[in-house]
This record gives sequence, C-alpha cells and structure tokens, in this order.
Amino acid sequence: MEKTRLAQALDPLVADSHRAVIEALEGACAAIEAELDQRIADDQVLARKRAILTSIPGIGRRIATVLITDMPELGRLDRKAAASLAGMAPPRSPSSPPADASSSSPTPWSRTTKPSPKATSWLDRQYSRRLMQAGTVSAA
Repeated sequence: MEKTRLAQALDPLVADSHRAVIEALEGACAAIEAELDQRIADDQVLARKRAILTSIPGIGRRIATVLITDMPELGRLDRKAAASLAGMAPPRSPSSPPADASSSSPTPWSRTTKPSPKATSWLDRQYSRRLMQAGTVSAA
C-alpha cells in the first residue's frame, strides 16, 4: 500500500516520508522472517516439515514458513480436513441435507459442494510422496 502511495505522491517531502515507512516495514518484515527461520531451524519437527515442503516444486522457504505457521496440523490431517482448514472447501449450507441423505431426484441446490480435487489434493499428494520418499510413512 505504501508503494502505491509513493507512486502517487507529488510532493517530495511526502515521497520521502513514504520511502522511510517502506524501509521501516521492510526491515520489520526481514526481522520477523529471520526470527521465524531461526525458530523453525531450532525445532527438529518443524525443520523436517520445511525440508519436505520445500522439496515440492513451486514451494520455497516463504510459502513453507506460511504453511507451517498457519497450518501446524499439516501432515496429520486428511486432504478434506486440510482443505477445510485452509478455506478451500466451502462449509455445507445449513439448509442442505446431511451427506448420507439420499434423494431420488437431487436438485442443484441440495447437493453438497466438494472441493476441487486439483486445489486440495495436489499439495496433499506432493507432501505424501515426500514423506514416503523420506521413509517416514509406509505406502500402505
């Protein structure tokens, strides 16, 4: 937001103020990231999770850190629970029937919405593969 304000600032004094705020925010972000990196490195379980996550193509240290800090349950949940926790699976509507209820003529508004398999299972499959490659989980 500050970079947008800087781009729109016409007065040099205001622009200098925005540059100072941007510099302070970037410094604070770097300090927080360094602290998170240190805490993850100090914890053997978290360091292992990060190593597994960063071995997945497209997931770097920042994304792995976000997943570890925001979803500490990762690795202990099934894909549906993980998708729900991540907000990728919409909650069932109170007016929809229970999941085990059967209807002879289902209507579009009565079916439960399932999360996209592409959205929820890709990370789950990648994480599971890395766990199996690391020898921490059996293929059974």
